Amino acid sequence: MMIDKETLEKKATKPLRIHDQLQTFDTYAIPLEKLFYNDRNGRIATFIDEEELRKDHSREEIKRLMEEDIARYNDFIGKAIKGAEKPDSYEKTLKDIEHKGQMVAGVVLDDGRIIDGNRRFTVLRELYRKKAEQRFSTFEAVILPVPASETEQKAITLLELELQHNVDNQRDYSPIDRLVDFYKKCCDERTRTISEEEYRSYANVPAKELASLKRQTEIMLEYLEWRGQPKAFYLLKEEDLNGPLVELANAKTKFSEHNWLEFRDYFFAQITLVSGDKTRNIRNLIKLAKESPEHVRQMVQALDKEGAFLGKVDDILRKEKEGVQTPEDTHERRKLGEDFLSLQKEAIYQKEKEKSQNSPLEKLRKAQTLCDEVRWQDIKETTGENRKEIQKILAEITCALEKIKGYF
Repeated sequence: MMIDKETLEKKATKPLRIHDQLQTFDTYAIPLEKLFYNDRNGRIATFIDEEELRKDHSREEIKRLMEEDIARYNDFIGKAIKGAEKPDSYEKTLKDIEHKGQMVAGVVLDDGRIIDGNRRFTVLRELYRKKAEQRFSTFEAVILPVPASETEQKAITLLELELQHNVDNQRDYSPIDRLVDFYKKCCDERTRTISEEEYRSYANVPAKELASLKRQTEIMLEYLEWRGQPKAFYLLKEEDLNGPLVELANAKTKFSEHNWLEFRDYFFAQITLVSGDKTRNIRNLIKLAKESPEHVRQMVQALDKEGAFLGKVDDILRKEKEGVQTPEDTHERRKLGEDFLSLQKEAIYQKEKEKSQNSPLEKLRKAQTLCDEVRWQDIKETTGENRKEIQKILAEITCALEKIKGYF
């Protein structure tokens, strides 16, 4: 059922940029029961993907629920939105709206689809359900017409993007949410609606940050493909893999293609299996691979000593995808992660130990190089205090060399 503005209370105005023009729109108090979550929204679409991949609910079932029972659909999606929030952040929004009311108007389409304001809508539904106060029974928003063409749909997408990236909405989206949203809006052939340049402009993203976003997207897709679950974006949030993906995206540009392919499987296995500070752990492994690849190769040999390490990882990931893990599989996964981290720490220790042992040799070579750079003609032409200073330094160097010889 379409929303009829004429029957609603007009509240205030809100400026929006549509078709590159800043326009002022009236806002209205819209009954909560006339609105529904946007299944095309990045975060919500990712949640629906998760439900389908986990085989909990198919996309068709969720769409049918949206069409047949909007209240249950909103309960279903609202629970997911609240569950994805940090508890203290969600509670802060709830208390703000409870005490001050809805301070920032949202944006909806005239069919009831919410374009901006999911968190505020979720909080208002919860407050109204608990307190049954009329002030929580409506959602203040601009009402825009449902797009009737690709051009109009693109304008709505760009508006949504701009609103998502304003200061008030920044906290609503995790780094993974933003990464997936960028991929779906700009890269995925099935869902792409805008260009990268349009994304950069409307999301107010500097060119350097956009380049980083693209690298992270490539790594995200490469990792999920390796894991055997190409669209399982929810895993990245569940396992807190944003930091490791950033580290890997930055590192890939510094490896040759050959070396990247040599170590990639072990990088990916590490962030999948090893618990603790995942970002620091992968940063240490990347550094080891760049500075001393031979130590990583030795580590890999040790991992494979009791059987093909990557084969075991593949088996664990296959069972994870099929949902047939046993307690023994969980134990095996934990043990592989512990063994990996232990061998990584040992490899780093050996590298540092060798570096320490080689330190005197490197310093003497550097001293020799510096001495070779001194031209005897320059010394011959030196006079006065400088000449005396040179003689003093040479005496000190001679003394230091005699002391070093005494150690042999």
